[in-house]
Amino acid sequence: MKEEESVNGRRIEIIGKLIDLASFTKSIQELDFEITEDSITLITRQTAHEEKRGRKTSKEITIRRFVNAESFTQMLGLHRADGSKTSERIRFANIDPILHKWFIESLRQMGVKRFLAYVYYCFCQRCGKEKLRKAIKTFEQLTGVKIRGEYYNELAHNPMFYTDVNNKLLAIFLNHAETIFRKEATKGNIPKPLVAKYLRGVFHGDGYLRLYRHNLGVDIEFWEKDADAAEDLKQILRKYYDIKLRTYYNYSHKCSINTEELLEIFADGIIPEKHSRKVKEKLMIAYKNKRLPWILLRLFEAFNNRHFTVSEASKVLQKSVNHTREKLLELQKRGYLTSIKTKIDVIKAGTPVRRIFRITNKALRTIKLLLSLFSLPFYPLFNFDLNVL
Repeated sequence: MKEEESVNGRRIEIIGKLIDLASFTKSIQELDFEITEDSITLITRQTAHEEKRGRKTSKEITIRRFVNAESFTQMLGLHRADGSKTSERIRFANIDPILHKWFIESLRQMGVKRFLAYVYYCFCQRCGKEKLRKAIKTFEQLTGVKIRGEYYNELAHNPMFYTDVNNKLLAIFLNHAETIFRKEATKGNIPKPLVAKYLRGVFHGDGYLRLYRHNLGVDIEFWEKDADAAEDLKQILRKYYDIKLRTYYNYSHKCSINTEELLEIFADGIIPEKHSRKVKEKLMIAYKNKRLPWILLRLFEAFNNRHFTVSEASKVLQKSVNHTREKLLELQKRGYLTSIKTKIDVIKAGTPVRRIFRITNKALRTIKLLLSLFSLPFYPLFNFDLNVL
């Protein structure tokens, strides 16, 4: 009974690193389900006319009930960005073979075995056929799926790949799962790491990052024509990352973000890989200007994993005590620091209470990322084992 209650609820069940796909079966009008401990059978729901005539025209497919949560939610984000929203088949279209690899691997975890892949290309004299051959070779090596057909598209100067799964039941289920996940995320019911994976799929598929050359300005943008989905995505970014996007031209959604916000979404893997070099350059500028990357590294270098006071941090950051206190509280609000109030001397009666700070695991993960990006010389001086993160 307890298991049925959790499945029939609106919350999505996450058990360790696995997600329970039975969480997504509620209220799908077109399908019936048979749920066991390890599998889910999707069954076409018969119409009243078919039932009256005694016809059995239902089809079914069985998938695994528990799959890797991060891989599945990332695939939902890719589907939101570049997947077909019709209920006839699953189709994912993108020029990047890596994204197809992520998409296919997640479906394989669900038990899907048959994939169809096609490519569209311009075949123009300027691009030549060698570019297409190399792209096809890369796609097939990464995905393990053979290209079945090559088709002409005069606009496809970069080969556009399509991955299909010709199964209507799976298409209905995947569209519904993406909607349920997105709606639960707008309520704050999804753990942040899984939301980050979902957004990673969305931004790698339909996202863009524009960095200004001469300052620290950064614009992020994604494209979404579905007004309801776009509003949900904007709300998710606002709820989990405090990033507020505005809508332009009915489908472009963008805003400017600061260094702190850029570093946070970069550390969570949301920024597309093609922008990594530019982001590194921007963060290096912020480091040299003693912004957030510099502050985190200085605090870690001085205090490692132990508590410190505002006065101690003030000497390290070479700022006034009041300015340092404001900065530390800001970092605490963003999850990089935690603090407690304690007496400086517990033996003496009436000694003043002071707030002491400590670096969080989130900050340590960010510091590890910064060290790998910058290859800073003082890394060997740290005695904290970053490999445990």
